[in-house]
Amino acid sequence: ERAAAERGSAPAPAPASKPASAAVSKPSYAASTSVPFYSIAQINNNSLKPGMYETEGYVTFINQIKGCKTQYDCPPGADTSVILVNEQKNGSSDTSIRIKITKDTQGLEKGGRYRFTVQAGTGTPKLELVKFQTAH
Repeated sequence: ERAAAERGSAPAPAPASKPASAAVSKPSYAASTSVPFYSIAQINNNSLKPGMYETEGYVTFINQIKGCKTQYDCPPGADTSVILVNEQKNGSSDTSIRIKITKDTQGLEKGGRYRFTVQAGTGTPKLELVKFQTAH
């Protein structure tokens, strides 16, 4: 811009930015993959199609049944292991999403903020944990 001012010409205008999609928001930092990112609120307000997605939030509840990583490993009548994830550290279970645990969750702690990659399906709970990492 300084060189343009010295030459007496105006700097080139900045390119127009594209409007953000109403369905998908950008994470607070650069995504690690090309997987679409949805906030917890967006997941609660939209019907996700089956596929892989990322989200970010605080773990507010962990229900990991010992030796019960999938529905097939659980004793009759037992629930599949799940976590509740919320945008707020002490958020209500009414505004949380439920993620089925089918992978090793060593290092996942209640109250921690994480970035989750989840697989959306048609079962209950609809989301299944693929991987997680500490959020920045």
